Amino acid sequence: MKSNIITLDGHAAAGKGETAKVLSSMLNLPVLDSGRIFRAVAYIWEDDKTQFERISFDGKNLLIDGSIATNEILRTPEISSLTPKIAAIPEVRQRMLPIVRAYATEKGLIADGRDMGSIVFPDAPLKMFLTARAVTRARREMSDPTRGRAGVALSEVLAGVLYRDHLDETRKDAPLVRAPDAILLDTSELTIQEVADTIVQLWSFKQKI
Repeated sequence: MKSNIITLDGHAAAGKGETAKVLSSMLNLPVLDSGRIFRAVAYIWEDDKTQFERISFDGKNLLIDGSIATNEILRTPEISSLTPKIAAIPEVRQRMLPIVRAYATEKGLIADGRDMGSIVFPDAPLKMFLTARAVTRARREMSDPTRGRAGVALSEVLAGVLYRDHLDETRKDAPLVRAPDAILLDTSELTIQEVADTIVQLWSFKQKI
C-alpha cells in the first residue's frame, strides 16, 4: 500500500466530498471519490449485472463508455437510491476493490468513501471518519443543487438519509464502520474549510511522527 494517503470515510452528506476537494487544493494531492465510481456502476447496471470495462479513468475524470460521467447522470434521485443497493452486493465490491486501489499513485491520495480506511487502504497513515446529525445531513442534501432535492419535503429527504445509513451499515461485505485507528469528526457545526483545516493539522502532526 502507498503510505501518503488520507482516507475520509463516513455517512452520506457528512461533507466528505467537498472536504476532499479543499484538501486536494491545500495538500496538492489527487482525490479518489469511490462513491462516484459506484454511482457509475449503478448507472450502467442492467439485468442484475454490469460490464465493468465500460468504466475507466483518464487521470482526471471518471469515464463511462469513453465520455465524462457528469453530475447530470450520476446525481439523479434514481441513481442515489440505486447506488447503495448496488454497493451492497459482495461480487460488485470484490470486482471494484482492485479498480479502486489502482487509483493510488506514489504521490499519494485523498480517498473519499465508506470503507477507504477500513478495507481499501488499511495502512493509510491518517484515517478520518466524518459524520453529522441526520437532520443536518438531510438539510445539506436539500441545499445541494446537484442532488435534485429542490422542493422535496425535509421528512422525505431525512427518511432517505436514514435508509441509506441503514444499507451502508448493515451490508454483509465491507459495511460502513469506523476503522479502529480512524479519528471521528462530527461536522454538524463546522464549515467545510474548518473540517479541512482540522485534517491538515492532523496530517502535519502525522508527518512529523
